[in-house]
Amino acid sequence: SEPPMAGETVIFRFDVTNTGNHILSNVNVIDNFPGVTLMGGPLATLPPETTDSTTFTATYTLLQDDLDVGFVRNQGTVTAENPLGPDVTDLSGNTNEDDEVLQTDFTRVQTIALVKAVDTGGLSSPQQVGETKTYTFAVRNTGNVRLFDVTVTDPLTGLQLDGDPIPVLEPGVQDTTTYEGTYVLEPADIDRGFIENQARAVGRDRDGNLPFDLSGDTEADDNPLILPLAQNPSIAVVKTANADLVSDPAQVDDEISYTFTVTNTGNVTLTNIRLPDLLPAINLEGEPIPSLLSCAVDTDTFTATYRVKQTDINAGQVLNQATVAGTPPIGDDVDDLSGSANTNDDPTIVPLVQNPGITLDKIADVSAFEDGSVPGESVVYSFIITNTGNV
Repeated sequence: SEPPMAGETVIFRFDVTNTGNHILSNVNVIDNFPGVTLMGGPLATLPPETTDSTTFTATYTLLQDDLDVGFVRNQGTVTAENPLGPDVTDLSGNTNEDDEVLQTDFTRVQTIALVKAVDTGGLSSPQQVGETKTYTFAVRNTGNVRLFDVTVTDPLTGLQLDGDPIPVLEPGVQDTTTYEGTYVLEPADIDRGFIENQARAVGRDRDGNLPFDLSGDTEADDNPLILPLAQNPSIAVVKTANADLVSDPAQVDDEISYTFTVTNTGNVTLTNIRLPDLLPAINLEGEPIPSLLSCAVDTDTFTATYRVKQTDINAGQVLNQATVAGTPPIGDDVDDLSGSANTNDDPTIVPLVQNPGITLDKIADVSAFEDGSVPGESVVYSFIITNTGNV
Protein backbone atom coordinates (compact mmCIF):
# COMPACT_ATOMS: atom_id res chain seq x y z
CA SER A 1 0.00 0.00 0.00
CA GLU A 2 1.02 3.63 -0.17
CA PRO A 3 2.31 4.43 2.31
CA PRO A 4 3.50 0.93 3.25
CA MET A 5 2.64 -0.43 6.68
CA ALA A 6 4.33 -2.94 8.94
CA GLY A 7 3.28 -6.49 8.14
CA GLU A 8 3.10 -5.95 4.41
CA THR A 9 5.23 -8.13 2.12
CA VAL A 10 8.13 -7.05 -0.08
CA ILE A 11 9.07 -9.32 -2.98
CA PHE A 12 12.66 -9.44 -4.24
CA ARG A 13 13.63 -10.83 -7.67
CA PHE A 14 17.10 -12.11 -8.47
CA ASP A 15 18.49 -11.80 -11.99
CA VAL A 16 21.27 -14.38 -12.29
CA THR A 17 23.60 -13.97 -15.30
CA ASN A 18 26.34 -16.32 -16.49
CA THR A 19 28.93 -13.71 -17.45
CA GLY A 20 31.53 -16.34 -18.42
CA ASN A 21 31.98 -18.61 -21.43
CA HIS A 22 31.30 -22.00 -19.81
CA ILE A 23 28.10 -23.66 -18.77
CA LEU A 24 27.57 -23.39 -15.00
CA SER A 25 25.70 -25.99 -13.01
CA ASN A 26 23.97 -26.21 -9.63
CA VAL A 27 23.41 -22.45 -9.61
CA ASN A 28 22.00 -21.36 -6.26
CA VAL A 29 21.12 -18.04 -4.53
CA ILE A 30 21.50 -17.41 -0.82
CA ASP A 31 20.04 -14.45 1.10
CA ASN A 32 20.84 -14.49 4.79
CA PHE A 33 18.98 -11.27 5.66
CA PRO A 34 16.83 -12.05 8.75
CA GLY A 35 13.23 -12.59 7.78
CA VAL A 36 13.83 -13.21 4.08
CA THR A 37 12.20 -16.34 2.70
CA LEU A 38 13.99 -17.49 -0.48
CA MET A 39 12.12 -19.47 -3.10
CA GLY A 40 13.28 -21.23 -6.25
CA GLY A 41 16.25 -23.14 -7.55
CA PRO A 42 18.81 -24.34 -7.68
CA LEU A 43 19.30 -24.12 -11.44
CA ALA A 44 20.72 -27.29 -12.92
CA THR A 45 22.61 -25.37 -15.62
CA LEU A 46 23.02 -21.85 -16.84
CA PRO A 47 24.56 -21.35 -20.30
CA PRO A 48 27.12 -18.61 -20.96
CA GLU A 49 25.85 -15.05 -21.34
CA THR A 50 22.40 -16.14 -20.22
CA THR A 51 20.24 -14.38 -17.61
CA ASP A 52 17.63 -16.12 -15.49
CA SER A 53 15.04 -13.72 -14.02
CA THR A 54 12.27 -16.06 -12.94
CA THR A 55 13.73 -18.86 -10.86
CA PHE A 56 14.76 -17.07 -7.71
CA THR A 57 12.48 -14.81 -5.65
CA ALA A 58 12.32 -13.88 -2.00
CA THR A 59 9.67 -12.42 0.28
CA TYR A 60 10.17 -10.23 3.29
CA THR A 61 7.61 -8.99 5.82
CA LEU A 62 8.15 -5.35 6.70
CA LEU A 63 8.93 -4.61 10.32
CA GLN A 64 8.02 -1.38 12.03
CA ASP A 65 11.71 -0.78 12.59
CA ASP A 66 12.22 -0.84 8.82
CA LEU A 67 9.60 1.84 8.28
CA ASP A 68 10.96 3.95 11.13
CA VAL A 69 14.35 3.92 9.40
CA GLY A 70 12.78 4.29 5.96
CA PHE A 71 14.58 1.53 4.10
CA VAL A 72 15.76 -2.09 4.05
CA ARG A 73 19.33 -2.92 2.98
CA ASN A 74 20.22 -6.48 2.06
CA GLN A 75 22.39 -8.49 -0.31
CA GLY A 76 22.22 -11.93 -1.79
CA THR A 77 24.94 -14.30 -2.91
CA VAL A 78 24.97 -16.56 -5.95
CA THR A 79 27.13 -19.63 -6.24
CA ALA A 80 27.65 -22.07 -9.12
CA GLU A 81 29.80 -25.04 -10.01
CA ASN A 82 32.34 -24.52 -12.80
CA PRO A 83 33.11 -27.72 -14.69
CA LEU A 84 36.55 -26.43 -15.67
CA GLY A 85 37.71 -24.98 -12.41
CA PRO A 86 36.78 -23.80 -8.95
CA ASP A 87 33.23 -22.81 -8.07
CA VAL A 88 32.25 -19.23 -8.86
CA THR A 89 30.38 -16.81 -6.62
CA ASP A 90 29.17 -13.22 -6.67
CA LEU A 91 27.50 -10.75 -4.32
CA SER A 92 24.35 -9.15 -5.65
CA GLY A 93 24.58 -5.63 -6.95
CA ASN A 94 22.52 -3.07 -8.81
CA THR A 95 24.17 -4.15 -12.06
CA ASN A 96 26.37 -7.03 -13.18
CA GLU A 97 29.39 -4.76 -12.79
CA ASP A 98 28.98 -3.83 -9.10
CA ASP A 99 28.35 -5.46 -5.76
CA GLU A 100 26.34 -2.63 -4.22
CA VAL A 101 24.04 -3.56 -1.37
CA LEU A 102 20.41 -3.21 -2.44
CA GLN A 103 18.63 -0.44 -0.52
CA THR A 104 14.86 -0.49 -0.79
CA ASP A 105 13.44 2.87 0.30
CA PHE A 106 9.95 3.29 1.74
CA THR A 107 7.76 6.35 1.97
CA ARG A 108 7.64 7.53 5.57
CA VAL A 109 4.55 9.41 6.75
CA GLN A 110 4.75 11.26 10.05
CA THR A 111 1.20 12.39 10.83
CA ILE A 112 -0.97 12.59 13.91
CA ALA A 113 -4.66 13.38 14.50
CA LEU A 114 -6.41 14.76 17.57
CA VAL A 115 -10.14 14.72 18.29
CA LYS A 116 -11.38 16.76 21.24
CA ALA A 117 -14.84 16.08 22.67
CA VAL A 118 -16.79 17.31 25.69
CA ASP A 119 -18.95 15.26 28.02
CA THR A 120 -22.04 17.32 28.80
CA GLY A 121 -23.53 14.73 31.12
CA GLY A 122 -24.36 16.09 34.56
CA LEU A 123 -24.65 19.70 33.45
CA SER A 124 -27.80 21.58 34.36
CA SER A 125 -30.12 22.88 31.72
CA PRO A 126 -29.51 25.76 31.48
CA GLN A 127 -25.94 25.50 32.70
CA GLN A 128 -24.84 27.29 35.85
CA VAL A 129 -21.66 29.10 36.82
CA GLY A 130 -19.39 26.79 38.81
CA GLU A 131 -20.43 23.56 37.11
CA THR A 132 -17.68 21.29 35.80
CA LYS A 133 -17.43 19.86 32.34
CA THR A 134 -15.04 17.15 31.18
CA TYR A 135 -13.04 17.10 27.95
CA THR A 136 -11.66 13.94 26.36
CA PHE A 137 -8.78 13.74 23.89
CA ALA A 138 -8.36 10.97 21.31
CA VAL A 139 -4.87 10.91 19.76
CA ARG A 140 -4.16 8.67 16.76
CA ASN A 141 -0.92 7.99 14.92
CA THR A 142 -2.19 8.30 11.35
CA GLY A 143 1.23 7.79 9.76
CA ASN A 144 3.36 4.70 9.27
CA VAL A 145 6.24 5.42 11.67
CA ARG A 146 6.40 5.34 15.43
CA LEU A 147 5.91 8.58 17.30
CA PHE A 148 7.52 9.24 20.66
CA ASP A 149 6.73 11.54 23.60
CA VAL A 150 3.31 12.46 22.25
CA THR A 151 1.86 15.40 24.18
CA VAL A 152 -1.44 17.26 24.19
CA THR A 153 -1.72 20.92 25.14
CA ASP A 154 -4.83 23.07 25.48
CA PRO A 155 -4.80 26.89 25.62
CA LEU A 156 -8.20 27.19 27.31
CA THR A 157 -7.58 29.33 30.39
CA GLY A 158 -8.78 27.55 33.49
CA LEU A 159 -8.71 24.07 31.95
CA GLN A 160 -7.13 21.48 34.23
CA LEU A 161 -5.37 19.13 31.81
CA ASP A 162 -4.19 15.80 33.23
CA GLY A 163 -1.94 13.31 31.48
CA ASP A 164 1.74 12.62 30.92
CA PRO A 165 3.38 12.34 27.49
CA ILE A 166 2.61 9.10 25.67
CA PRO A 167 6.02 7.35 25.43
CA VAL A 168 5.36 5.51 22.16
CA LEU A 169 2.38 5.67 19.81
CA GLU A 170 2.44 2.97 17.18
CA PRO A 171 1.10 3.63 13.66
CA GLY A 172 -2.68 3.27 13.47
CA VAL A 173 -3.06 3.19 17.26
CA GLN A 174 -5.46 5.57 19.00
CA ASP A 175 -5.01 6.65 22.61
CA THR A 176 -8.20 7.79 24.37
CA THR A 177 -7.29 7.44 28.04
CA THR A 178 -4.04 9.30 28.70
CA TYR A 179 -5.30 12.87 28.53
CA GLU A 180 -8.40 14.34 30.18
CA GLY A 181 -9.38 17.90 30.98
CA THR A 182 -11.82 19.45 33.43
CA TYR A 183 -13.14 22.99 33.28
CA VAL A 184 -15.32 24.99 35.67
CA LEU A 185 -17.82 27.26 33.94
CA GLU A 186 -17.08 30.96 34.41
CA PRO A 187 -19.62 33.81 34.26
CA ALA A 188 -18.04 35.09 31.06
CA ASP A 189 -18.64 31.72 29.37
CA ILE A 190 -22.40 31.75 29.91
CA ASP A 191 -22.58 35.49 29.19
CA ARG A 192 -20.97 34.70 25.81
CA GLY A 193 -23.33 31.80 25.22
CA PHE A 194 -20.66 29.26 24.25
CA ILE A 195 -17.11 28.05 24.82
CA GLU A 196 -14.86 27.71 21.78
CA ASN A 197 -11.35 26.33 21.90
CA GLN A 198 -8.90 23.96 20.30
CA ALA A 199 -6.18 21.64 21.58
CA ARG A 200 -2.92 20.59 19.95
CA ALA A 201 -1.16 17.22 19.77
CA VAL A 202 2.49 16.84 18.84
CA GLY A 203 4.79 13.83 18.56
CA ARG A 204 8.42 13.15 17.61
CA ASP A 205 9.77 10.62 15.14
CA ARG A 206 13.20 8.95 15.40
CA ASP A 207 14.80 11.75 13.37
CA GLY A 208 13.47 14.55 15.54
CA ASN A 209 10.67 15.67 13.25
CA LEU A 210 7.67 17.03 15.17
CA PRO A 211 4.37 16.28 13.43
CA PHE A 212 1.37 17.99 15.05
CA ASP A 213 -2.37 18.40 14.65
CA LEU A 214 -5.01 20.81 15.89
CA SER A 215 -8.04 19.11 17.37
CA GLY A 216 -11.22 18.75 15.33
CA ASP A 217 -14.63 17.13 15.43
CA THR A 218 -13.15 14.19 13.53
CA GLU A 219 -9.65 13.11 12.54
CA ALA A 220 -10.23 14.59 9.09
CA ASP A 221 -10.86 18.20 10.17
CA ASP A 222 -9.46 20.88 12.45
CA ASN A 223 -12.72 22.49 13.51
CA PRO A 224 -12.57 24.19 16.94
CA LEU A 225 -14.79 22.60 19.55
CA ILE A 226 -17.84 24.77 20.35
CA LEU A 227 -19.95 24.02 23.42
CA PRO A 228 -23.24 25.99 23.34
CA LEU A 229 -24.37 27.32 26.73
CA ALA A 230 -28.04 28.15 27.24
CA GLN A 231 -28.75 31.56 28.73
CA ASN A 232 -31.57 32.03 31.23
CA PRO A 233 -31.62 35.62 32.52
CA SER A 234 -33.89 36.38 35.48
CA ILE A 235 -33.98 38.66 38.50
CA ALA A 236 -35.87 38.90 41.79
CA VAL A 237 -36.35 41.55 44.47
CA VAL A 238 -37.56 41.13 48.04
CA LYS A 239 -38.89 44.26 49.77
CA THR A 240 -38.76 44.23 53.58
CA ALA A 241 -40.35 46.84 55.85
CA ASN A 242 -39.09 48.03 59.25
CA ALA A 243 -42.05 49.47 61.21
CA ASP A 244 -40.29 49.93 64.56
CA LEU A 245 -40.95 53.69 64.44
CA VAL A 246 -44.66 53.34 63.78
CA SER A 247 -46.76 54.35 66.78
CA ASP A 248 -49.39 52.18 68.45
CA PRO A 249 -51.89 53.34 67.45
CA ALA A 250 -50.43 54.68 64.22
CA GLN A 251 -50.02 58.38 63.68
CA VAL A 252 -49.68 60.50 60.60
CA ASP A 253 -46.00 61.03 59.67
CA ASP A 254 -44.86 57.89 61.44
CA GLU A 255 -41.85 56.62 59.48
CA ILE A 256 -41.49 53.23 57.80
CA SER A 257 -38.10 52.21 56.37
CA TYR A 258 -37.62 49.67 53.62
CA THR A 259 -34.71 47.54 52.45
CA PHE A 260 -34.42 45.77 49.11
CA THR A 261 -32.66 42.47 48.41
CA VAL A 262 -31.89 42.14 44.70
CA THR A 263 -30.85 38.68 43.49
CA ASN A 264 -29.63 37.67 40.06
CA THR A 265 -31.58 34.42 39.83
CA GLY A 266 -30.46 33.66 36.27
CA ASN A 267 -27.23 32.26 34.87
CA VAL A 268 -25.88 35.36 33.11
CA THR A 269 -24.52 38.68 34.32
CA LEU A 270 -27.04 41.53 34.49
CA THR A 271 -26.14 45.19 34.09
CA ASN A 272 -27.82 48.57 34.72
CA ILE A 273 -30.13 47.21 37.41
CA ARG A 274 -32.86 49.76 38.25
CA LEU A 275 -35.37 49.68 41.07
CA PRO A 276 -38.38 52.01 40.87
CA ASP A 277 -40.95 51.84 43.70
CA LEU A 278 -44.65 51.99 42.99
CA LEU A 279 -45.60 53.65 46.30
CA PRO A 280 -46.34 57.37 45.77
CA ALA A 281 -44.39 59.79 47.96
CA ILE A 282 -41.82 57.18 49.01
CA ASN A 283 -38.26 58.46 49.36
CA LEU A 284 -36.13 55.95 47.43
CA GLU A 285 -32.34 56.14 47.57
CA GLY A 286 -29.75 54.25 45.51
CA GLU A 287 -28.20 54.48 42.05
CA PRO A 288 -28.59 51.68 39.48
CA ILE A 289 -26.37 48.66 40.15
CA PRO A 290 -23.76 48.59 37.33
CA SER A 291 -23.38 44.80 37.26
CA LEU A 292 -24.56 41.74 39.16
CA LEU A 293 -23.13 38.29 38.52
CA SER A 294 -25.23 35.16 38.30
CA CYS A 295 -26.56 34.13 41.73
CA ALA A 296 -25.12 37.29 43.31
CA VAL A 297 -27.16 39.17 45.92
CA ASP A 298 -27.21 42.92 46.60
CA THR A 299 -28.66 44.13 49.90
CA ASP A 300 -27.04 47.54 50.29
CA THR A 301 -27.70 49.63 47.21
CA PHE A 302 -31.38 50.52 47.56
CA THR A 303 -33.21 51.83 50.66
CA ALA A 304 -36.40 53.83 51.12
CA THR A 305 -38.39 55.70 53.77
CA TYR A 306 -42.06 56.54 53.84
CA ARG A 307 -44.15 58.73 56.11
CA VAL A 308 -47.59 57.43 57.00
CA LYS A 309 -50.54 59.31 55.51
CA GLN A 310 -54.02 59.61 56.94
CA THR A 311 -55.35 57.57 54.07
CA ASP A 312 -53.00 54.74 55.10
CA ILE A 313 -54.35 54.76 58.68
CA ASN A 314 -57.89 54.82 57.34
CA ALA A 315 -57.01 51.77 55.24
CA GLY A 316 -55.36 50.07 58.23
CA GLN A 317 -52.18 49.32 56.34
CA VAL A 318 -49.49 50.48 53.98
CA LEU A 319 -49.42 48.13 50.98
CA ASN A 320 -46.98 48.54 48.15
CA GLN A 321 -44.50 46.93 45.75
CA ALA A 322 -41.30 47.81 43.96
CA THR A 323 -40.08 46.62 40.59
CA VAL A 324 -36.57 45.72 39.52
CA ALA A 325 -35.18 45.47 35.99
CA GLY A 326 -31.80 44.49 34.54
CA THR A 327 -30.16 44.05 31.15
CA PRO A 328 -28.72 40.64 30.11
CA PRO A 329 -25.81 40.24 27.66
CA ILE A 330 -28.23 39.19 24.92
CA GLY A 331 -31.93 39.91 24.58
CA ASP A 332 -34.52 42.08 26.29
CA ASP A 333 -34.45 43.35 29.86
CA VAL A 334 -35.77 41.11 32.61
CA ASP A 335 -37.83 42.40 35.54
CA ASP A 336 -39.65 41.35 38.69
CA LEU A 337 -42.23 42.64 41.16
CA SER A 338 -41.07 42.59 44.74
CA GLY A 339 -42.29 39.87 47.05
CA SER A 340 -41.66 38.40 50.46
CA ALA A 341 -39.32 35.86 48.84
CA ASN A 342 -37.65 35.39 45.46
CA THR A 343 -40.30 32.89 44.51
CA ASN A 344 -43.38 35.15 44.94
CA ASP A 345 -44.63 38.63 44.11
CA ASP A 346 -46.58 39.25 47.30
CA PRO A 347 -46.92 42.98 48.12
CA THR A 348 -45.19 44.28 51.25
CA ILE A 349 -47.82 45.06 53.93
CA VAL A 350 -47.31 47.12 57.09
CA PRO A 351 -50.39 46.88 59.33
CA LEU A 352 -51.40 50.15 61.05
CA VAL A 353 -53.25 49.96 64.38
CA GLN A 354 -56.52 51.84 64.22
CA ASN A 355 -57.97 53.50 67.35
CA PRO A 356 -61.31 55.10 66.53
CA GLY A 357 -62.73 57.46 69.22
CA ILE A 358 -65.08 60.43 69.58
CA THR A 359 -66.24 62.81 72.37
CA LEU A 360 -69.26 65.10 72.70
CA ASP A 361 -69.30 68.19 74.93
CA LYS A 362 -72.65 69.97 75.48
CA ILE A 363 -72.46 73.58 76.71
CA ALA A 364 -75.39 75.78 77.76
CA ASP A 365 -75.25 79.56 77.19
CA VAL A 366 -76.48 81.04 80.56
CA SER A 367 -75.20 84.54 80.06
CA ALA A 368 -78.82 85.85 79.63
CA PHE A 369 -79.77 84.68 83.09
CA GLU A 370 -77.29 86.60 85.14
CA ASP A 371 -80.04 88.77 86.69
CA GLY A 372 -82.40 85.87 87.01
CA SER A 373 -84.34 83.86 84.62
CA VAL A 374 -87.80 84.63 83.28
CA PRO A 375 -90.15 81.84 82.37
CA GLY A 376 -90.46 81.38 78.66
CA GLU A 377 -86.96 82.48 77.75
CA SER A 378 -84.79 80.15 75.63
CA VAL A 379 -81.63 78.40 76.71
CA VAL A 380 -79.03 77.99 73.89
CA TYR A 381 -76.91 74.83 73.86
CA SER A 382 -73.82 74.22 71.77
CA PHE A 383 -72.25 70.82 71.00
CA ILE A 384 -68.53 70.24 70.52
CA ILE A 385 -67.80 66.95 68.71
CA THR A 386 -64.17 65.83 68.74
CA ASN A 387 -62.59 62.91 66.80
CA THR A 388 -60.24 61.61 69.45
CA GLY A 389 -59.10 58.59 67.40
CA ASN A 390 -56.66 58.15 64.52
CA VAL A 391 -59.04 57.37 61.68
